[in-house]
Amino acid sequence: MGVQPLNAAVRGDLMSAAQRRATHSAMALWQRAWALTALGRFGEALTMLDRCADLPEAWVTRGALLRQIGLHQRAEPADRRALAAAGDGPAAAAARISLVADEVGQGADHDELHRRLDAAASALERHPDWRQSVRLGWVTGEVDVVTGRMAAAEAAFSAAAAEAARHGARRHEAKSHGFLAAVLGLTGRRSAAVETAAGALVAAQQMGARPLQWALHLVLADHTDAAHHRARARELIAAALEGLPAALAAEARTRPPAAAVLSE
Repeated sequence: MGVQPLNAAVRGDLMSAAQRRATHSAMALWQRAWALTALGRFGEALTMLDRCADLPEAWVTRGALLRQIGLHQRAEPADRRALAAAGDGPAAAAARISLVADEVGQGADHDELHRRLDAAASALERHPDWRQSVRLGWVTGEVDVVTGRMAAAEAAFSAAAAEAARHGARRHEAKSHGFLAAVLGLTGRRSAAVETAAGALVAAQQMGARPLQWALHLVLADHTDAAHHRARARELIAAALEGLPAALAAEARTRPPAAAVLSE
């Protein structure tokens, strides 16, 4: 091998190594941003997401953050950007699952919901992942709720909880139980709803998962000690919004869940 080919090969190896380091660094940033989002430290999470914006996973997490503060109309462009960046890669399933959740929060056209749900399921079949399978269970259950299929919703959320438990994913399991508790309450099984939500709340508190905590407090407020649970939800939501850019926080205050409790 002559000097020029050798140099070219070395340069190629160096570039590949640099790209690998950059990708690894970006993934580490995204994982940190995901954890901050789960903890409700939204302002810090957004700053971190800006630093790894080339990753489709970062846009999926941005969409999830925006949905948690009721801004589904802002989440959808983030999820579409994630899908464009993912192509038909592993992150495509996460993006498509998120797009189902976006539609649930924006009027929930039933035909569009089912189109998005079918596309998400197909993407997950191509790239199986247990975490995304749990998330697919969540959005499947949400679609069942908005289309009046409560028994199917209960089955979807129960299956999601069981899958999360099999993988030791305590936050995913607690969130699944939160969805399940809401359905139990909607179908008149108040004691079961309270028991399920209370157990999930303990887990969420142990993990410091503030967004999940306020969602569970709001479920419990429908069935027991409403003043206490709404007050706790109000404190948690207000704390999460404090770290956001002022304009985004102001917009979030006009949407549920913030609008429903911060004005009390």
